[in-house]
Amino acid sequence: MSPSQAPPSISVATDALLKRWLLEFVQTPGLTAVTELGEAHALHVVDALTALPLLLPGTLVDVGSGGGSPGLPLAAHRPGHRTTLLESNQKKSEFMRRWAGHFGTVSVVCERAEEYAAGAAFEQFDNATARALAPPAVALEWALPLVRTGGRFVLYTTRSNESAVAAVAPLVGGHLRESVSPYSDSDRILCVIEKAVDTPAGFPRRVGIARKRPLTPPRNA
Repeated sequence: MSPSQAPPSISVATDALLKRWLLEFVQTPGLTAVTELGEAHALHVVDALTALPLLLPGTLVDVGSGGGSPGLPLAAHRPGHRTTLLESNQKKSEFMRRWAGHFGTVSVVCERAEEYAAGAAFEQFDNATARALAPPAVALEWALPLVRTGGRFVLYTTRSNESAVAAVAPLVGGHLRESVSPYSDSDRILCVIEKAVDTPAGFPRRVGIARKRPLTPPRNA
């Protein structure tokens, strides 16, 4: 399985930096279940970069960035654009901080998405990404409030979740613009959600509520 379009080339130094980050990523306990380097490269670098052509110019927040994927590979290919890696786990955040400074304009925020979006970061980003974060309705409620009107949220998901994304996105100000299949032999897709209008008041809800009571579209929708 390989992406339908290869990512653009980067400098030798940046490519070497990504390789060093990936090696420490797989060797650090508790960051990823994928420990074979080739498999990790396919997932944490190649797969991460499938979102690259779908992003708008400008800032990016990677919600639930874990050990830095997809955020750091995307940052490496978007020099000059500020990238924020949002992660609530302290150990994972500390790992990313050791690497963030090497990738230029990258910062790490250790905070829950609900609290971060309810504060000064509300609707401050041009783009958001999320992969393996939460079910689609939860990911939408956590990520889309961080995106400005006119911006984009790119969600790594599967074809079976596409209808749920389309139905729930309008509840938090979004619209499913398109779904892109980066692989020819998989149901994995990238949902591109445009921020159509401001996120309604009250979103995101308090910590834990999105998981406990995920958003559902009105029955007559």
